[in-house]
Amino acid sequence: MNRISRFAALGLVAVFSAACAESSPTQVTDAPVSEGRFDNPAMGNKPAAAEPTIVDVAEGAGNFSILLRALETAGLDGIFEGKGQFTVFAPTDAAFGAALEELGLTAEQLLDSPDLAAILTYHVATGRRYAEDVLGSEEIRTLNGGFFFPGTDAEGAFITDANDRESRIVAADIEASNGVIHVIDTVILP
Repeated sequence: MNRISRFAALGLVAVFSAACAESSPTQVTDAPVSEGRFDNPAMGNKPAAAEPTIVDVAEGAGNFSILLRALETAGLDGIFEGKGQFTVFAPTDAAFGAALEELGLTAEQLLDSPDLAAILTYHVATGRRYAEDVLGSEEIRTLNGGFFFPGTDAEGAFITDANDRESRIVAADIEASNGVIHVIDTVILP
C-alpha cells in the first residue's frame, strides 16, 4: 500500500478538506458559496450549489496552475476535492518557478519525480488550522510525516521547513468547504 493510500485509509482525506468553506478578507478568489438548501425547482428553489473545495478555490485564484498540475499528476487532486478537512500551505506559481530554477529542474521533471507526492503532502496538515492556530503551534506535523515550524518576525508570519528555509505566508485563512488555505511564497521541502 503506498503512502497516499495509507493516508486515505486512515481517514486523513477527510481532514484536509475543511478549510475553504467561507470567504475571508484575505481570500485569493471570490468563488460563490450557495446558501440554497433545497433541490426542488417545482417549489421555486434553485438546486443547492456545492461550496468550493480546495481545488476549486485554487483553480479560481489563477496563480496555482503548477500546484494543480502536480496534485493531478500525483493523484492527490481527488483528496482535495473530497469531504475531509485539511490545511494547505499553497505555493504560488511564482514560488514553484523559483524552486524549479533553484533546483535546476523543469516543471515536467518535477512532475515526473518519484518524490512528488512527498513534496506535496509536506505542504498539508490535517484539520482546519487558521492563522492563529498555526502561529500558536511550535511545530506542525504534515501528511507526509514531516514537520515544519511556524514563526513571526518584523516582516510577518512564516514557516520554516526541515532545511531551515523560510516561506512567507502571504495570504491566510482562505476558506474552502474542505479546509483552509494559507498562500506561501516558497516551496517547502521535506
